[in-house]
Amino acid sequence: MHQDKTKKNKLNDSIKTAIIGALWIGGAGLFVFYLAGNPLNELALIQHADTTIGFIVDTYEDVEENANGRPVWFHGGTYTYYLPDGRKFTQQTKESSGRLSPEFRNLEYPYPIEVEYLPNKPNISRIKGSGYKSITGWLVRIAGGCFLLVMLSFPGVGLLWCGVRDFKHLLSKKIYNHHQIQFKEVSERLEV
Repeated sequence: MHQDKTKKNKLNDSIKTAIIGALWIGGAGLFVFYLAGNPLNELALIQHADTTIGFIVDTYEDVEENANGRPVWFHGGTYTYYLPDGRKFTQQTKESSGRLSPEFRNLEYPYPIEVEYLPNKPNISRIKGSGYKSITGWLVRIAGGCFLLVMLSFPGVGLLWCGVRDFKHLLSKKIYNHHQIQFKEVSERLEV
């Protein structure tokens, strides 16, 4: 009886380990996707973007202290743009490190810019000049993102592998023991 509980606990532990590993891998993927954004949108903008007039309408910058007590600045903004058919879109820039350029710190009037957007998905856009300009730069980014994903996923892969391995081992032991018991019962019946 005690041995059955121990086996059941080991089986449950192996399942938990595999689940934690899978969640770790998923979390690493979401983290890299959050950090880098959707690489396919960036590729589509490199290949098929149309350009239109837009305006930076709002900006912000903030400062935090790092572990050494030094200030770390970051900033972002909001821009609007109009399509040739008159539709208006408003988007947020990605948050960037560093200070805002002086002309954007106290933005009193909308600042004119050029915006690149996808004609078939006009809500996907970027300020012209931001992001990657060539497929080569995009491929380097993808390689870096894949490397980061592999490094962050490594512990999860290990947990998943160990959980599945232990589960299969315990399951095969249980099946083997079950067949041994059946064989023993059949042997005893034949002897009688």
